Amino acid sequence: MSRAQRKSRTGAAASWKAIKQTRRKRATTFKARLRRLKTLAKVSAFLAMVAVVALIVFGSFLLIKTATDRFYISGPSESLQKIAFHTNGVLNDVWLRSQFNPKRTTSLMDVDILRLKAKLESEGQVRQAKIERQFPATLAITLSEYQPVAKVAVRTKKRKVRQYLVSAEGIVYEGLGYPQPVLDAIPFLEGVALHKTKNGYRPIRGMDALSDLLERARRDKPNLYSNWKVASFRNFSGDPDEVGATIVIKTQNVGQVVFSPNNFEEQLDRLDYIVHYVQEQNIRSVQKIDLTLDDHAAVQIAVRDSKKRRF
Repeated sequence: MSRAQRKSRTGAAASWKAIKQTRRKRATTFKARLRRLKTLAKVSAFLAMVAVVALIVFGSFLLIKTATDRFYISGPSESLQKIAFHTNGVLNDVWLRSQFNPKRTTSLMDVDILRLKAKLESEGQVRQAKIERQFPATLAITLSEYQPVAKVAVRTKKRKVRQYLVSAEGIVYEGLGYPQPVLDAIPFLEGVALHKTKNGYRPIRGMDALSDLLERARRDKPNLYSNWKVASFRNFSGDPDEVGATIVIKTQNVGQVVFSPNNFEEQLDRLDYIVHYVQEQNIRSVQKIDLTLDDHAAVQIAVRDSKKRRF
C-alpha cells in the first residue's frame, strides 16, 4: 500500500472518531415501569420492616431498664425491725399502732402495702399515705394530712352534736390529735348543708375562697383574725362570681363583717382602718361593717336611732 493510500485511510478513521454520538434512551414500556414500581415497593417494605424491628428492640431496652430501676429482686427478707413514720400533721405513733400493729414474726415482704395504704387513707384526716420497703428490715410510712381552716357542728343520728373539722379543700373530717389551742383559734362554719356519703361527707363548696380570706387575715392582720369566731355561708353557694354572694364573719369586737368573695386584700386593709378608727373613738356599739361596696364601707352602729357611717 502506498503512502498516499495509508494517509487517506488514517484521515478517514480520525474523522469518523471525531463524530459525536448520542446515546439512545432506553425504550420505556408499561411493563418496565411496573417492574420498577414493584422493586421500589419491595425495597420500601424492607426498610420499613427494619425500622419497626429497630423500634421494638429500642422499646424493649427502655422497658427492661425502667423495670430494673423500679423493682429489686432479693432473697428472703428479715423480720420487720423498724417502722419509720413521718407526717406533716399531728397524727402520731400511737394512732399508727392502732391502725397497723404487725406481729414480731412478720417479715418485710409479708406486709401488704396496697391494703395498708388503703386502710390509712380511709381516715378522713389523711390526704395520702406513701409506704415503701427499705431493705433489709424497715418499713417507711409517710403521711400527708389535711390542715383544718374551720370547724363545723354535726348532729348525729342520736341527736348529739359533734365537732368536725373542714380543710381548705372542703373535706369534712373528725380530726384527731390537734392541740386545743389550735382548735380554739379557727372559727366555726355555719350556713352549710352537709350531705352524708358512704365514707363521710361530701366536700363543702367555696372553702377555697374562705381559706384564702382566713389565711390572709391570720398572716397579715392577726389583730383582726384573733377576734373572728364564726364564718357564715348563708349567702354564699360556693361560687365567688355569683351576683350578691357574700361571706359573713362574726367577730367579738365589731359585730358582723360582710365580705365580697373577691379581692380580700383590699377589703382587709379597709377593715383594719375602720377597726382602728372605732377603737380610737371608743365606739363600742358597732353591729355591722359592710365591705362589699366599691370604694367605701358602711358601718352600722347600735344607738337609739340606727345610723350608718360611711368610711
